[in-house]
Amino acid sequence: MQIKFITLLIISCIALNSNSQTALIAKYSFSHVRDTNNPQNIYKDVMIMTANNNASLYKSYTYHLFDSLMEHSTSNEIKLPKGSPEQLYTNFTTQEVILIRPWINDKFAIKTSLQKTNWELIDSTQKFGNLICKKARGKFRGRVYNCWYCPDIAVQSGPWKLNGLPGLIINATDERNQVSFILSEIWQTQNQDVELPKPLTYITEEKFNEILEALVSNPNAFLENNNSNQNNTIELKPTSKVKKKLKWNNPLELN
Repeated sequence: MQIKFITLLIISCIALNSNSQTALIAKYSFSHVRDTNNPQNIYKDVMIMTANNNASLYKSYTYHLFDSLMEHSTSNEIKLPKGSPEQLYTNFTTQEVILIRPWINDKFAIKTSLQKTNWELIDSTQKFGNLICKKARGKFRGRVYNCWYCPDIAVQSGPWKLNGLPGLIINATDERNQVSFILSEIWQTQNQDVELPKPLTYITEEKFNEILEALVSNPNAFLENNNSNQNNTIELKPTSKVKKKLKWNNPLELN
């Protein structure tokens, strides 16, 4: 595995070990065999995580760039990029996880309790780039993950919902080789806070599924009704027509 580390990595390690609120940004290559009937069709994305000792925010790097662009855009026609628009905010102080799903002119937020993984720390050491890492194994939502983490980067964060190790997770792969998160870059950020995106509309998972089903069943009626209730409507230009939600037999969370 090849990992690129910039010179600020050493500064990040020192600052984070001193329990300061200095934050880091880590990029991961994510891959997932979503359908075992078609194992050659592997979903891939580049994910980015901002983390400090208290919280982390994890999302697609494509949408990270898209959000930055939208902050300075004056256009009312938006072409959505490829990749997952969902964001995952983890607060280790309140023990909460907030799943953020952008929706038309809103951001829906689904709040759940932080689920901890019962990690087994293994007496094994390996060097990745200039990082000396330790091995761990843990079961999470039906999958067993083998992870390498770096104790010198003393945050308990990791990609997606994998966290709770005594150091940043450098890579994680499930034992079926169907899911992997591989660190590609890491650097320190001047902004010490990991902020929850705002504004948000908090709903339940059940309510979101109802809204999604209404869109899939009759997209034209749903969008017309939604637009009629908006003062400032942004016309979204998806890359393809709205289709029935695809069914895969191998989700990230198996239970």
